[in-house]
Amino acid sequence: MAAAEEVPRQVPAETASAWSETCLCWFRDGSDRTAQAVLSYFEQLAVGSISADSPVPSQEVAQKLRSCGLVGLDGQPAELSAKLIDEYVRARNAARTEAHQELLAKRRLRFAELLEQHGLGCGTAAESPSSSISNVVAEGPLLAAGSQKRGLESKASPADVTRFVARHGHLLGSHPFLLGLRQLLQRQHGD
Repeated sequence: MAAAEEVPRQVPAETASAWSETCLCWFRDGSDRTAQAVLSYFEQLAVGSISADSPVPSQEVAQKLRSCGLVGLDGQPAELSAKLIDEYVRARNAARTEAHQELLAKRRLRFAELLEQHGLGCGTAAESPSSSISNVVAEGPLLAAGSQKRGLESKASPADVTRFVARHGHLLGSHPFLLGLRQLLQRQHGD
């Protein structure tokens, strides 16, 4: 019972900061393998599937686990109370939300730039990309209208679509775009 009393009641600020940064690092681009290993370790620790003899993948991961408060200086898994697990989960969710908001802002900005570049923009900087979208959709099919203005063929071959999805489908944040693209193509084809 003495070990249970030694469990901190809240995540120290320095540890919380390291945890948030690790989560943000993973959610922003999904390529940091150390951050991925730390998040996976936390998930296993939270459900109790990590034991004292569980191997740590690398020295870099062990160092990050220590800075995030998930492993002690002795290399043993940290004892996390339900309250601490909740704090870690809230911080992880906040980091995910922040990363998604950043990605959304970048996508909206890029979309607005593309609309302007192809002459489909609303013309005023005060209007948002979403209002530009509704203006363009109200005028007719987006891809067909843009393609006709430039004299390009408006149909993509199945190989083009497959290549596009293979190239971009795994990227964080691409699924909402691909869903919207699918809906747009279905609307154009009357499906």
